[in-house]
Amino acid sequence: MAIKNSSFHQVKFDNTSLDIFYNLYLPDSDYLRGTIIILHGMQEHSGRYHEFADFLSNSGFAVLTYDHPGHGKTAKEKDDLGFFHANQPGELMIHTGIVMSEFLNGKHPELPHFIIGHSLGSFVTRNVVQRIGEQFHGVVLIGTGHAMKGSALGTMFLGLLNKVVPKTRSRFMNDKFGEINNRKFKDEANHENLNWLSLSKENRDSYLSDELSGIDFTDNAFYGAAQLMLWSSGSGWYKKVPNKLPFLLISGEDDPIGDFGKGVITSAEELIKHGNKDIKYHLYPKLRHEILNEDIKEEVYKEILKWIEDRMGR
Repeated sequence: MAIKNSSFHQVKFDNTSLDIFYNLYLPDSDYLRGTIIILHGMQEHSGRYHEFADFLSNSGFAVLTYDHPGHGKTAKEKDDLGFFHANQPGELMIHTGIVMSEFLNGKHPELPHFIIGHSLGSFVTRNVVQRIGEQFHGVVLIGTGHAMKGSALGTMFLGLLNKVVPKTRSRFMNDKFGEINNRKFKDEANHENLNWLSLSKENRDSYLSDELSGIDFTDNAFYGAAQLMLWSSGSGWYKKVPNKLPFLLISGEDDPIGDFGKGVITSAEELIKHGNKDIKYHLYPKLRHEILNEDIKEEVYKEILKWIEDRMGR
């Protein structure tokens, strides 16, 4: 069993400071092979990655998970959940990812560093490695996707809403997000518009019963999420990524966030076009968005670990 320590780390941004909740997992031995930071998805928190982090730490890694601004225990009050930052929501998310990465890497500067991002966390990760990619030995993107046609206009519209009604939790937008993602699964019994989340019904129930998950996003958070996706997967995004940085992109084949594999493949192809020679993608047949929480999760864990281990000496 890995040793887990939880605390807060102060992040300064835009003349303010924010206490970021984090968990640091260390193996039950003095031997460390590397560090791994894990960035969670939207409307959830780092606690949902405990089993995965524990697995990686037991394999010899120092693993850090943290709650994004507006998520989990980083949100001081309930009203803070689903709200990022008044003026620069996307920038705060990226800045926090950079600060927390450097916090972990600074503890073990002599070791190889890896970064893993799921869903919204994958888009934060892609932005982070555009800026400090040289600090990492490899990147794992889970449940990622690609900006679609009209993303720039959509982001501008959300920016206008953020100026006028930033703290509004639009029933329309929150419901529409689930409805759009659930379209392909309309022939199944509707599980509160969460069929898309996973094939595993047990995981969906766990998500629904989690008081820190599924909190409606404000217009501000939707704007920040749109910024992150556009900056990290819009036109020319890959040009800012070091072309020697290895990437593993894995998703469920039935994940709507990745446009059912199309967004994942497009992202991989763009990296290859940029000159990145160590790019691998894997789409798990019949699985959906949260492949780390599907019934075959241990298979996914092992694939990620092997990919990391194979790049330890590079």
